[in-house]
This record gives sequence, C-alpha cells and structure tokens, in this order.
Amino acid sequence: MQAEDYEYVFYTSPKNSYFGLFTGACSIVFAMWGSIQSPLNVLVVIGALLVGIALLGVSFKGLFNTKPALKLGRAGLWTPKVGFLPWKHMQVMLKSVTGGKAGSLEYLIIKHSQTNEQLEVIPIWELSGHTEKLSNLLQQYKRN
Repeated sequence: MQAEDYEYVFYTSPKNSYFGLFTGACSIVFAMWGSIQSPLNVLVVIGALLVGIALLGVSFKGLFNTKPALKLGRAGLWTPKVGFLPWKHMQVMLKSVTGGKAGSLEYLIIKHSQTNEQLEVIPIWELSGHTEKLSNLLQQYKRN
C-alpha cells in the first residue's frame, strides 16, 4: 500500500523524549555535583554519568524520529515492526491497564488471526495525534 492509502497516521509523541532529555541532564548534573561536592562512591558517580549519557542519546534519537509509528486504512494497518497487515489477517484490541491513583495506560495489541500469535504491542500514550478516535477507527475498519 502507498502512503496515501492510509487515512490515519500516528507518530511517536515527543513528550517522552523531552522527559528523557530532562532526566538525562539531571543525572549528569548529579554526577558532576557528586564528584565535586563530596567523596561519593566512584561507582555511583560513573553510573549516574553513564545513565545520563544513555538517556540523552536515546531521547535525542526519539526526538528526531519523524517516521510513522502506526498507519490505519481501509485495507489494513501498518507498523514499522510488522509492516502492512490486512484486517482479515489480524485481531486488534485495546487493553487498558489500571495503575491505581496514577490512572490507566492503554495498549494496542495486534495478534495474527489464525495463529493468535501476538505480533506487536503499541503503547497508546506514546502516540501523537487523535488517539481518542483509535477505538472507533478500529471498530469501523474491522467491520468493512
């Protein structure tokens, strides 16, 4: 399928990358402060520095990711991991996991219709766009 065959395209939301950048920077500042301020354990300082650098690297990569994370169309859906799948070859469902006072997190679960093999799990909160429409869109496309 061509890109224009998909009515809805969802991208990875940059908010997780912003949080990762902030957390990585805080970790590096903590490592620098710890190495100057008091004789902390050298392993703690090195660990905080490595965690900060890793978070900054992953977050920068995610921030500049402009590729779609999910595409929906009349013929099927597409993800980077699975590629294109026609609706008749898959089962899709939204699963909500309750986290107490923190609220709930929703996942899009894609399974193969014949083998019931779980092909992919997509965290909905990581998508940008009108994700509140996702449930209705999935029901609409599965009926066609």
